[in-house]
Order: sequence, then structure tokens, then C-alpha cells
Amino acid sequence: MDRRQQIENIIIGTLLNDTEDFDWYSECKSCISPSMFQEARNVRIYTTIAQMKSRGLESTTPADIMEYDKGMADLAGYMFDIAIDNHFYTKKARYNSNLYYTCPERHPNYTQVTFTDYVNRFVKLVYSS
Repeated sequence: MDRRQQIENIIIGTLLNDTEDFDWYSECKSCISPSMFQEARNVRIYTTIAQMKSRGLESTTPADIMEYDKGMADLAGYMFDIAIDNHFYTKKARYNSNLYYTCPERHPNYTQVTFTDYVNRFVKLVYSS
């Protein structure tokens, strides 16, 4: 899996954890379109999330998506896996713990990467290809 695919999965994984508490979609809706995704499943998921948000639905978890569109049931396993393994905070925590275990005596600074940084990097990768 190349870097673009990894970032694409992080964006989708994070959006699949969108709840009333924080609207991740608002950080990427103006600069990412469904056609930018390489993975067909991610295109379907992102398109459905965009439709849900345009109708005022705040939560876009895999369960919410399947309730909204019964046709997405074939992606249930994929959505749950990507929501758990590729959420922005999960990736950030894993990276930070790897840093800590690599050099515990130095206590390296943890990454201050934000979700917007991933969105910006994804857009740059799309336009450069």
C-alpha cells in the first residue's frame, strides 16, 4: 500500500468515527471530492457520508451509514475494520508509542500532526499524480 492509499484510508477511517462531538467532515468537505479516492469502496463511503451530511445527519459511523443506506451492507466489515484501524487518533497514538519504545531514554517529542495535515497531504498527492 502506497502513502496515498494509507492517507486515503486514514481520512475515511476518521470520517467513519464522525459523531455529534466533532465534525471531521467539515475539515475536508471543501477540498476533497469522491473522485479523488482510488479505492472504489472509499468512493462509495465518502459519497454516502457527503449525502448524509447534506441532509443534516451528524453521526456517520458504520452503523449509521448502513441504517441510512441499506445498500452499503456489503461494506459493513470493511467499514468497521477501517474505522477501528485507520482512525486519525489511533494512527497518531501508534506512531507516538513507537517513538517512545524506540528511544525511551530520550523521550522524543510526540507528533503534533492534525487531521487537517493529512487532508492537505492527500490533496497534494492527488494533484501531483
